[in-house]
Amino acid sequence: MNYLLYVSIGPVQPFIASARRTRDLWFGSYLLSELSRTVAYTLMKHGGQLIFPAPSNEQDLAQIYSVANKIVAMIDTPQDGLLSLGQELRTAVDSLLEQKLESILNEQDIKKRINVEMAYQQVRDVVEFMWVALPCESSAHYRETRMWLEAILSNRKNTRDFHQVTWGETRYKSSISGELESVIIDTCYPRKILAEQQSEKERKKIAEERRRKEAELYRYFKATPNERLSGVDLLKRLGSEKEGLTVISTSHIAAMPYLRRLECLTGPPRTVAKDRLWQYIDLVREIIGAETADNAQNLDLDRLHFKGKDKEVREQFEHFFLYEGEENKEKRLPLDGALFFPERLYERVSENQRKKIEGAFKELDKFFRYVDDCLRSQDVWHSTARPSPYYAILKADGDGMGTVIDAQAENANGQERHWQLSRALDTFASAVKQIVTKHDGALVYAGGDDVLAFVPLHTVLACAQKLDHAFREKLKGFTDKNGRQATLSIGVAIVHHLELLSEARRLVDSAESTAKGITDKNALAILLSKRGGGAYTIAGHWGEFDVHMGQLMQYCYEQLLPTGMAYEIREAVQRLDGVEAEVLLSDIKRIIHRKLFVPQPRDPKHAKDAERYLRKHIGLAEDGTVAEPEKVKHVDKLVNELIIAQMLADAKRVAMAKVTEAASASAQEGV
Repeated sequence: MNYLLYVSIGPVQPFIASARRTRDLWFGSYLLSELSRTVAYTLMKHGGQLIFPAPSNEQDLAQIYSVANKIVAMIDTPQDGLLSLGQELRTAVDSLLEQKLESILNEQDIKKRINVEMAYQQVRDVVEFMWVALPCESSAHYRETRMWLEAILSNRKNTRDFHQVTWGETRYKSSISGELESVIIDTCYPRKILAEQQSEKERKKIAEERRRKEAELYRYFKATPNERLSGVDLLKRLGSEKEGLTVISTSHIAAMPYLRRLECLTGPPRTVAKDRLWQYIDLVREIIGAETADNAQNLDLDRLHFKGKDKEVREQFEHFFLYEGEENKEKRLPLDGALFFPERLYERVSENQRKKIEGAFKELDKFFRYVDDCLRSQDVWHSTARPSPYYAILKADGDGMGTVIDAQAENANGQERHWQLSRALDTFASAVKQIVTKHDGALVYAGGDDVLAFVPLHTVLACAQKLDHAFREKLKGFTDKNGRQATLSIGVAIVHHLELLSEARRLVDSAESTAKGITDKNALAILLSKRGGGAYTIAGHWGEFDVHMGQLMQYCYEQLLPTGMAYEIREAVQRLDGVEAEVLLSDIKRIIHRKLFVPQPRDPKHAKDAERYLRKHIGLAEDGTVAEPEKVKHVDKLVNELIIAQMLADAKRVAMAKVTEAASASAQEGV
């Protein structure tokens, strides 16, 4: 008998969001996808026809970048075989989880430092596996059967399984999720030094022991003394390295514009710059190696982990000269941009080593100044540049996908239409991977209409626009019953590279909610969170808002809109709050004109175009009168737009360095 089968694997968001480092986030997303892929493989092995996802064969299934957590299939099986199939699916999921954990625990140095049994039990319990099935005699019954299955699955999810935890103990909880117990043995953590209770000799002994244990915690668990890890945390923290997955830090994404800047170096200046950078790296390794009693060549912080077979990722880093190892591309290992940020290295040394590490940073500053000299031009913005500490995290989700899916089911051949829609979503996910990589970003997840990625500031706007275009293109022809096509809303959060990943996730969730909260959705929202400062949020519909931001960004890039303009306009809005619109706009008009034309711009005609554009945007006519009074209420939004546009333009300026003949000659003389 034919059965329509729904399988759900979760919890998705809590599992992925429980992450402190990018490697946690990456492996959480990857593991959920692999669990879903395993279920899909098992169904195909039993002759099931997959609908979501929609591969043509097993090889095709392997090529799908991320498999969503909901698997739908039509399968021909006897009724008494349905329960055994469900059990086999569950067994396949459990086996994969245990296999992933076993690959980590094979190392004796790790195994003897954790509660192994508790780790296994925690990992077994982490996944919620549910499935429902109903007979579906023919495609004519597909719509009705699917409707019943959706209702049954929803009811099943609302029916919780409550049972007493048998492996719980009175011990430290996970510092990441706060729910599960830590499995790392307490003796692995360093003791505190109590000066009033110990002699000087005893304090030195404890300090040495502390440094040794801190080094061991990082070596074996990639953890700090303040981190307590559960079995699930351990799987996510160490699993990515075992799998050879792409793991790129937020610091590296933030440094991307500067890494692009380094591409402009050629010939002898490039060689000298590389030598100076390696002097700094070797010095850091020596300091940290001595501090941790570890191999100085084992500085994990400065290495990018990426899948050797991932050609696109390899090509993404080929153009950087930040490589160590042999010249053979297959053996070279790219370095992490975190090395450009002193704050990332302070956490790896004790107070005793602070002076030495600060000496290393002086070498880094010499490298920066040398690059500035090589790339110096008449443009003051190009004369000096440092890596920005900010990056963007992008989250996208389809609008109206539920109604589109329902409308396809009502088609005479609903099952076939769903298969085609599923194929379109799989194609979109593949396109997302290419788009994000092309824009120097790192894709975390792309399953169905959901996307999560890290993107550098100089490309984030263009990347979001490309994703929106790709979604429309791939889902062309699939509409709801009113003929409306699904759209894509994207939230972008610009955050500091040292911001907690949980907070960054919260901010991008907020940005996405802002985009989806706009009438008719189909929007882009950008949230800038300044470290130690305020937050700025802007949003609008595709085709209008993104084009407007692109224009402001271009004006800022061309130095037509000074940095201080936004803050002067904001001060005027606050100072003149409650006055008539004409008075407020008159003052803003004065600020805009003065900022654009004092001193005289290099390109007065272009400056006049920018002035005209800004005036129109706040509702002023050519003669200076108020043409659109409703826009006056939103002058404060222009402030946020200018602040964010300036930040994006600054990153673009760093990335798009120019080499003049004079700078090149000067660099040659320096060599």
